[in-house]
Amino acid sequence: MDAADDARHLTTKSRGSVRSDNVRLGMILMIISVFIAPLIDVFSKLSAATIPPAEVSALRFVYQTLLMLPLVLWRGTLREMNWRNTAMHMMRGIILAVSMISFVTALRAMALADAIAIFFVEPSS
Repeated sequence: MDAADDARHLTTKSRGSVRSDNVRLGMILMIISVFIAPLIDVFSKLSAATIPPAEVSALRFVYQTLLMLPLVLWRGTLREMNWRNTAMHMMRGIILAVSMISFVTALRAMALADAIAIFFVEPSS
């Protein structure tokens, strides 16, 4: 079997109900996140008025970790983690932290709607 046969096999296999269920679930989760994310930003803007942006960002990461940890433990995916790309993950984490601190700092100076609009039209990775 060559690469073209592999591609046809994967394409045929991915057209089943498993893929459509995953797409449907992904769409539902994305819609939920689009409604929840601005609420988190509201609380960040209110908090940034009295707390430094780095602290607001750190608290956001702590809360996100606490919310996701039960799901990760339930699914058992914590055991699947490896340390192969540790340096790249550390770099990604640093960039994410700087981005979050910058966003919370911008919330201090900008209207929330403007900051969220810029966030949603930025290029994603």
